[in-house]
Amino acid sequence: MTVDSRLRRPKHNLGTVIRVPLWTASACLSDGQLIESRGPARPPRMAPISLEFVDYFRPFKHSASQLRMAHFLKVLVAHIFLRPHGLTMGANSTVRLPRYILNPRQIRIGRNTHILRHCRLEACSSHSGGPLDGRITIGDDVYVGPHCMFVAMIGIDIADGCVFSDFVYVSDSAHGLKPGAGPIMKQPLESKGRVSIGKSCFIGLGSSILPGVTLGEHCIVGTRSVVTRSFPAYSLLVGNPARCVKHYDLASSSWVPSVSRP
Repeated sequence: MTVDSRLRRPKHNLGTVIRVPLWTASACLSDGQLIESRGPARPPRMAPISLEFVDYFRPFKHSASQLRMAHFLKVLVAHIFLRPHGLTMGANSTVRLPRYILNPRQIRIGRNTHILRHCRLEACSSHSGGPLDGRITIGDDVYVGPHCMFVAMIGIDIADGCVFSDFVYVSDSAHGLKPGAGPIMKQPLESKGRVSIGKSCFIGLGSSILPGVTLGEHCIVGTRSVVTRSFPAYSLLVGNPARCVKHYDLASSSWVPSVSRP
């Protein structure tokens, strides 16, 4: 039976002549004759894939102009979404969305500093009708994990190379809690002084650093500690309120238990 017009109007019932793709025609045609199928239709056997077909889907080599354009778009997206307007930031620093920033012109961030999602930077300019001049200064190469909060009515200074784990709270102020002085949210803020954190400090998960605290360089604050007073450099702090349990001995290059240290 020769190929006829039935191929142009194929029937869908099983047991009739099957129209096959062209790439299987060599397996179904013999001297111009169409092989008929009287049973259920079987899927055609897949032809071998040539190397030319595989090479077509290999990654294309990018030209120098395409690489420059990709870099430009990356920088543009970072400036739009990761560098908040009004914030003074060094090169290659980012503040990821979502975020909350109060008075960005009172906040300075150094180079290569990355602040992750859901962080709050609050540099207060007023409270309960009174003027304030809170400043937040973050140095170079600082990492701030998600859900951290920084609140300043005077100043918070964070030196280079510090690491803040998730849910860290740092503040130089506290609400007024005087009975009979009216609603708490309408009382003036109180402060024991600015907060200063030295170089390369590590602040553990869920820790709090309260007003007036100064930490020397290379201090380590354990998970969920509450730091209420200042500590010298190379201190390992734990607890609520935090106390120094070890200090780093430069001579032996190891952490040793603290005895006479505060």
